[in-house]
Amino acid sequence: MIMDKKENVVRELLILAKNEVESEKLLRIPYESYQDLVNHILNNLESFSEDKIKLIRNAIATLIQRRINKLMKLYCEFQEIPEDSLLAEEKRLIHSIIEISLDKCKKSKVSKEEKEITYVIVSFKEYFPVIYITSNLTLGPFSKFDLITLTKDEVEDLAKKGIVEIIEVKD
Repeated sequence: MIMDKKENVVRELLILAKNEVESEKLLRIPYESYQDLVNHILNNLESFSEDKIKLIRNAIATLIQRRINKLMKLYCEFQEIPEDSLLAEEKRLIHSIIEISLDKCKKSKVSKEEKEITYVIVSFKEYFPVIYITSNLTLGPFSKFDLITLTKDEVEDLAKKGIVEIIEVKD
């Protein structure tokens, strides 16, 4: 009976990930946060095999990546973001991005003589220790799925090496 409950938790997670991947819309899921989802899984994980744990990790990663990609697409296309479908971490992320965008719009009045810079939002595909950007700053370390805004020039090498995935290009 206990094993059935554990298998059911895995099955529910796989269904959540599958539905999110197959849907174009950001779906409402039965958790308040990713932390709640992980806690629910951890409470039922104690004796799973390494293969089952890899399956669970991949399903969680797929779910998070797909949801963040959908969220950023809505943001980039100036579409309404369904707040009631967002998890706590997603709400914090999108509110921070919107706040930064509004603040940047208020402060920036670029003269015609200045060279326009293209900014890119990227997501790290893997852990990456440190990057050195053109303004002589050191950034990092970065974990898988971390988001950062850099200039297009700064991203090119990282994207070619498959370290980051470009989520949004802003002129």
